[in-house]
Amino acid sequence: MDILFLDDWLVAVNKPSGLLVHRSLIDKHETDFVLQRVRNQLGRRVYPVHRLDKPTSGILMLALDPGTARAMTARFIAGQVEKTYRAIVRGFPEPVGVIDYALREEFDPLADARADRDKDSQAAVTQYRRLATVELPHGVGRYPTARYALVELQPKTGRKHQLRRHTSSISSIPSSAIRPMATAAITGSFTSASTTGACCWPRRRCDSVIPKPRRRWF
Repeated sequence: MDILFLDDWLVAVNKPSGLLVHRSLIDKHETDFVLQRVRNQLGRRVYPVHRLDKPTSGILMLALDPGTARAMTARFIAGQVEKTYRAIVRGFPEPVGVIDYALREEFDPLADARADRDKDSQAAVTQYRRLATVELPHGVGRYPTARYALVELQPKTGRKHQLRRHTSSISSIPSSAIRPMATAAITGSFTSASTTGACCWPRRRCDSVIPKPRRRWF
C-alpha cells in the first residue's frame, strides 16, 4: 500500500480501485482489505475515519488509535472536512454548477437488511467544475460522436453513492434542482462514466482536535 502521510495519530494511503476498505457483507468472499494491508505494513492496528467505495481510488485517511478515530469521524460527519473527487463523465456539462437534489437511501439486501426502508429523501448537494473535454468520432446511441468531460466534484453532503447518482441521473433531475455557480447557466446533461476519488484533509480544521503532530510526508 502506498503510504502518503504518517504521524503519531494518522496515516494517509493511496487506495487503489477494486479494494475494499474493510470486511463487508456486500462482498463477503473478499479477503483483501485496506485495513489489513496497512496494519501489516505498520505493524499496528489502524482505524477507519471515512470510506471510499470499492471501485473508487484516492486518498484514504486512517487513525492510529480509537480516540483519534472518534475525533476525525465526528469532523467528517459534521461536514468539516473538504472532499474533492475527479470523475470522467459522458457529455459536456456547463463549466461550473451545483446539483441540489434530495436522494432516497439505497439499501443493500444483505448489509441493510434491518434498515428502516420508509425514510424520507435526504438533502444532497454536489458542487462541480468542468476541467477538460474531449469529443471522439464514435457514435453512442442516437449521438454521432462520443463526448466526455473531466469534472471536479465536491460533495457538500455525504449520502450513499451520492456522486455516482447525481452525475448518472442528472438528465432526469428537474432543472430547478440544478443551479449555477456565479453566472454559469446549467443547460446540459451528463452521465457518469467512471469515478476516481481523492479526499483532502484540511489541517487547519483538525489541529483543534488532534495535538500538533510530527508530520512526515512521503
